[in-house]
Amino acid sequence: MPSRPTRTPSRPAATGAAPTARRWTWAAEGAAAAALPLALLAGCGGGASEEARRNAAESTAVARAIATADSITAAARDTLACPKDGRWRPCSIADRLQRAGLVPHGGQDTTRLPFLTPRGTVWTVARAELRVFLYDDAAAADREATAIDPIRVAPRGGSFAWPAPAILINSANMVAILLSENARQAERIQLALEAGPPQPEGPPVPQGLPPAKAR
Repeated sequence: MPSRPTRTPSRPAATGAAPTARRWTWAAEGAAAAALPLALLAGCGGGASEEARRNAAESTAVARAIATADSITAAARDTLACPKDGRWRPCSIADRLQRAGLVPHGGQDTTRLPFLTPRGTVWTVARAELRVFLYDDAAAADREATAIDPIRVAPRGGSFAWPAPAILINSANMVAILLSENARQAERIQLALEAGPPQPEGPPVPQGLPPAKAR
């Protein structure tokens, strides 16, 4: 009797790339995991220090650029707030005294004098007291300053009881009374203000060539 052929059970065929893809995924994950310590080691070496220095330099450059832009903006703001038009203002008075090496304070407290029309403001410069009266124009300031005796610093023919030696200052649209026991300091303040208010800045004047010398 012929023998029956033995049937070998068939295995199911591979259904697709899922196991293969899985193996590739594991390989990629393994490579990444192996590369991570190397990256960390490289990060702890000299390369990181160089990068840190480079980042710090870039941050410093950015900070300087911002500070420069802020200073330019502040300067432009000050120019707009305190224009140079040949008239005294509180800001130009403070600036002039500071440029003379003095440190003014105040400018907010008000004062009145019976022989001057506008309300004044009181400044202190070291131990000196400066009472400033600003007018709309120089003509009005000159008119009232002319009616004051420059020696007594009082209306002509009259007197006024000042708490310290007084000096009359008349410059453009300003009349000021300076009270100080220090004659040298008073002179510095007087010269700084009598030099005149900031003037408008005009276009540069071209300078002509000097005449040629005859040979």
